[in-house]
Amino acid sequence: MWRLIVGLAVLSLAMPVGAELYKWVDDNGNVHYSDSVPAHVAKDGQKREVKSDSGMTKQVIDPPSEAELERRRQKRLEAKRELERKRREEEEQAERDRRLKRMYTSVDEIKATRDQRLKAIDGQIETRRRRVEGTKERLAKQRKEAARLERSNQGNPDDVYDVIDRLERSIEGHQAFIRQKEQQKQQLRKRYQRDIARFRTLEAQQQSE
Repeated sequence: MWRLIVGLAVLSLAMPVGAELYKWVDDNGNVHYSDSVPAHVAKDGQKREVKSDSGMTKQVIDPPSEAELERRRQKRLEAKRELERKRREEEEQAERDRRLKRMYTSVDEIKATRDQRLKAIDGQIETRRRRVEGTKERLAKQRKEAARLERSNQGNPDDVYDVIDRLERSIEGHQAFIRQKEQQKQQLRKRYQRDIARFRTLEAQQQSE
Protein backbone atom coordinates (compact mmCIF):
# COMPACT_ATOMS: atom_id res chain seq x y z
CA MET A 1 0.00 0.00 0.00
CA TRP A 2 2.79 2.36 0.97
CA ARG A 3 4.55 1.58 -2.34
CA LEU A 4 1.39 2.42 -4.17
CA ILE A 5 1.09 5.78 -2.42
CA VAL A 6 4.74 6.60 -3.09
CA GLY A 7 4.42 5.55 -6.73
CA LEU A 8 1.33 7.69 -7.13
CA ALA A 9 3.09 10.67 -5.61
CA VAL A 10 6.12 10.27 -7.87
CA LEU A 11 3.93 9.97 -10.95
CA SER A 12 1.94 13.04 -9.93
CA LEU A 13 5.14 15.07 -9.53
CA ALA A 14 6.29 14.03 -13.00
CA MET A 15 3.03 15.15 -14.60
CA PRO A 16 2.35 18.73 -15.74
CA VAL A 17 0.09 20.86 -13.56
CA GLY A 18 -3.59 20.27 -14.38
CA ALA A 19 -2.95 16.93 -16.08
CA GLU A 20 -5.24 13.97 -15.44
CA LEU A 21 -4.24 10.66 -13.96
CA TYR A 22 -5.99 7.41 -14.84
CA LYS A 23 -6.53 4.49 -12.51
CA TRP A 24 -7.38 1.12 -14.01
CA VAL A 25 -7.31 -2.56 -13.10
CA ASP A 26 -5.82 -5.25 -15.33
CA ASP A 27 -7.23 -8.74 -15.93
CA ASN A 28 -5.29 -10.08 -12.95
CA GLY A 29 -6.84 -7.55 -10.54
CA ASN A 30 -3.71 -5.38 -10.28
CA VAL A 31 -4.31 -1.63 -9.93
CA HIS A 32 -2.40 0.70 -12.28
CA TYR A 33 -1.96 4.46 -12.52
CA SER A 34 -0.86 6.23 -15.69
CA ASP A 35 -1.18 9.55 -17.51
CA SER A 36 -2.99 7.82 -20.41
CA VAL A 37 -5.29 4.85 -20.83
CA PRO A 38 -3.72 1.82 -22.56
CA ALA A 39 -5.31 1.04 -25.92
CA HIS A 40 -6.65 -2.35 -24.84
CA VAL A 41 -8.27 -0.85 -21.75
CA ALA A 42 -9.97 1.94 -23.69
CA LYS A 43 -11.06 -0.51 -26.38
CA ASP A 44 -12.51 -3.07 -23.99
CA GLY A 45 -14.27 -0.38 -21.98
CA GLN A 46 -12.95 -1.54 -18.62
CA LYS A 47 -13.94 0.43 -15.54
CA ARG A 48 -11.43 3.20 -14.78
CA GLU A 49 -11.11 6.37 -12.75
CA VAL A 50 -9.93 9.79 -13.86
CA LYS A 51 -7.91 11.55 -11.15
CA SER A 52 -6.50 15.02 -10.81
CA ASP A 53 -2.80 15.72 -10.34
CA SER A 54 -3.48 15.78 -6.61
CA GLY A 55 -4.85 12.25 -6.68
CA MET A 56 -8.52 13.17 -6.25
CA THR A 57 -11.04 11.15 -8.24
CA LYS A 58 -12.68 13.40 -10.83
CA GLN A 59 -14.69 10.82 -12.76
CA VAL A 60 -15.50 7.12 -12.70
CA ILE A 61 -16.02 5.57 -16.13
CA ASP A 62 -18.09 2.42 -15.83
CA PRO A 63 -17.72 -0.43 -18.30
CA PRO A 64 -20.24 -0.38 -21.16
CA SER A 65 -23.46 -2.37 -21.09
CA GLU A 66 -23.97 -5.58 -23.04
CA ALA A 67 -26.04 -3.63 -25.56
CA GLU A 68 -23.23 -1.12 -26.05
CA LEU A 69 -20.65 -3.88 -26.46
CA GLU A 70 -22.87 -5.52 -29.07
CA ARG A 71 -23.28 -2.19 -30.87
CA ARG A 72 -19.50 -1.77 -30.99
CA ARG A 73 -19.08 -5.33 -32.21
CA GLN A 74 -21.58 -4.74 -34.99
CA LYS A 75 -19.86 -1.50 -35.92
CA ARG A 76 -16.49 -3.27 -36.20
CA LEU A 77 -18.10 -6.04 -38.23
CA GLU A 78 -19.72 -3.56 -40.61
CA ALA A 79 -16.41 -1.74 -41.04
CA LYS A 80 -14.72 -5.05 -41.85
CA ARG A 81 -17.41 -5.92 -44.37
CA GLU A 82 -17.11 -2.49 -45.98
CA LEU A 83 -13.35 -2.93 -46.37
CA GLU A 84 -13.92 -6.36 -47.92
CA ARG A 85 -16.54 -4.94 -50.31
CA LYS A 86 -14.14 -2.19 -51.43
CA ARG A 87 -11.38 -4.74 -51.90
CA ARG A 88 -13.61 -6.89 -54.12
CA GLU A 89 -14.69 -3.85 -56.13
CA GLU A 90 -11.07 -2.87 -56.71
CA GLU A 91 -10.19 -6.40 -57.84
CA GLU A 92 -13.20 -6.56 -60.17
CA GLN A 93 -12.36 -3.15 -61.63
CA ALA A 94 -8.76 -4.22 -62.19
CA GLU A 95 -9.98 -7.33 -64.03
CA ARG A 96 -12.32 -5.24 -66.21
CA ASP A 97 -9.43 -2.91 -66.99
CA ARG A 98 -7.26 -5.83 -68.07
CA ARG A 99 -10.10 -7.10 -70.27
CA LEU A 100 -10.49 -3.73 -71.96
CA LYS A 101 -6.76 -3.50 -72.67
CA ARG A 102 -6.67 -7.04 -74.08
CA MET A 103 -9.74 -6.63 -76.31
CA TYR A 104 -9.31 -3.12 -77.68
CA THR A 105 -6.58 -0.79 -78.81
CA SER A 106 -8.75 2.30 -79.35
CA VAL A 107 -12.15 3.82 -78.65
CA ASP A 108 -13.05 3.37 -82.31
CA GLU A 109 -12.67 -0.40 -81.93
CA ILE A 110 -15.06 -0.38 -78.97
CA LYS A 111 -17.62 1.62 -80.94
CA ALA A 112 -17.29 -0.70 -83.92
CA THR A 113 -17.89 -3.76 -81.73
CA ARG A 114 -20.90 -2.06 -80.13
CA ASP A 115 -22.42 -1.16 -83.50
CA GLN A 116 -21.88 -4.69 -84.81
CA ARG A 117 -23.68 -6.25 -81.85
CA LEU A 118 -26.54 -3.77 -82.04
CA LYS A 119 -26.91 -4.47 -85.75
CA ALA A 120 -27.13 -8.20 -85.10
CA ILE A 121 -29.89 -7.64 -82.54
CA ASP A 122 -31.72 -5.34 -84.94
CA GLY A 123 -31.68 -8.18 -87.47
CA GLN A 124 -33.27 -10.55 -84.96
CA ILE A 125 -35.92 -7.96 -84.12
CA GLU A 126 -36.73 -7.34 -87.77
CA THR A 127 -37.12 -11.07 -88.40
CA ARG A 128 -39.59 -11.38 -85.54
CA ARG A 129 -41.52 -8.33 -86.70
CA ARG A 130 -41.98 -9.87 -90.13
CA ARG A 131 -43.23 -13.05 -88.47
CA VAL A 132 -45.69 -10.99 -86.42
CA GLU A 133 -47.04 -9.35 -89.56
CA GLY A 134 -47.39 -12.69 -91.32
CA THR A 135 -49.08 -14.25 -88.31
CA LYS A 136 -51.48 -11.31 -88.05
CA GLU A 137 -52.53 -11.85 -91.67
CA ARG A 138 -53.21 -15.53 -90.98
CA LEU A 139 -55.07 -14.58 -87.82
CA ALA A 140 -57.31 -12.16 -89.69
CA LYS A 141 -58.21 -14.90 -92.19
CA GLN A 142 -58.99 -17.40 -89.44
CA ARG A 143 -61.23 -14.89 -87.68
CA LYS A 144 -63.14 -14.30 -90.86
CA GLU A 145 -63.53 -18.03 -91.32
CA ALA A 146 -64.82 -18.43 -87.76
CA ALA A 147 -67.33 -15.63 -88.32
CA ARG A 148 -68.49 -17.25 -91.56
CA LEU A 149 -69.03 -20.58 -89.86
CA GLU A 150 -70.95 -18.91 -87.04
CA ARG A 151 -73.23 -17.05 -89.46
CA SER A 152 -73.87 -19.95 -91.79
CA ASN A 153 -74.28 -22.47 -89.00
CA GLN A 154 -72.40 -24.87 -91.23
CA GLY A 155 -69.58 -26.89 -89.72
CA ASN A 156 -67.93 -26.69 -86.31
CA PRO A 157 -65.90 -23.50 -85.73
CA ASP A 158 -64.09 -24.94 -82.67
CA ASP A 159 -61.12 -26.11 -84.72
CA VAL A 160 -60.81 -22.62 -86.18
CA TYR A 161 -60.90 -21.10 -82.72
CA ASP A 162 -58.07 -23.42 -81.67
CA VAL A 163 -56.01 -22.11 -84.59
CA ILE A 164 -56.86 -18.55 -83.58
CA ASP A 165 -55.64 -19.23 -80.03
CA ARG A 166 -52.36 -20.66 -81.29
CA LEU A 167 -51.79 -17.70 -83.60
CA GLU A 168 -52.51 -15.19 -80.84
CA ARG A 169 -50.06 -16.95 -78.51
CA SER A 170 -47.49 -16.97 -81.29
CA ILE A 171 -47.85 -13.21 -81.75
CA GLU A 172 -47.51 -12.65 -78.01
CA GLY A 173 -44.34 -14.75 -77.97
CA HIS A 174 -42.80 -12.80 -80.86
CA GLN A 175 -43.68 -9.47 -79.25
CA ALA A 176 -42.18 -10.57 -75.92
CA PHE A 177 -38.99 -11.54 -77.75
CA ILE A 178 -38.88 -8.11 -79.41
CA ARG A 179 -39.31 -6.34 -76.07
CA GLN A 180 -36.53 -8.43 -74.56
CA LYS A 181 -34.17 -7.57 -77.40
CA GLU A 182 -34.99 -3.87 -77.14
CA GLN A 183 -34.05 -4.01 -73.46
CA GLN A 184 -30.86 -5.86 -74.36
CA LYS A 185 -29.96 -3.06 -76.78
CA GLN A 186 -30.37 -0.47 -74.05
CA GLN A 187 -28.19 -2.48 -71.70
CA LEU A 188 -25.52 -2.89 -74.36
CA ARG A 189 -25.46 0.84 -75.08
CA LYS A 190 -24.98 1.60 -71.38
CA ARG A 191 -22.31 -1.06 -71.02
CA TYR A 192 -20.28 0.15 -74.00
CA GLN A 193 -20.70 3.74 -72.86
CA ARG A 194 -19.07 2.77 -69.56
CA ASP A 195 -16.34 0.84 -71.39
CA ILE A 196 -15.56 3.82 -73.61
CA ALA A 197 -15.38 6.19 -70.63
CA ARG A 198 -13.14 3.79 -68.70
CA PHE A 199 -10.87 3.17 -71.70
CA ARG A 200 -10.36 6.91 -72.09
CA THR A 201 -9.51 7.17 -68.40
CA LEU A 202 -6.94 4.38 -68.72
CA GLU A 203 -5.45 6.07 -71.78
CA ALA A 204 -5.13 9.34 -69.89
CA GLN A 205 -3.48 7.57 -66.93
CA GLN A 206 -1.01 5.83 -69.24
CA GLN A 207 -0.10 9.09 -70.94
CA SER A 208 0.50 10.83 -67.62
CA GLU A 209 2.86 8.13 -66.38
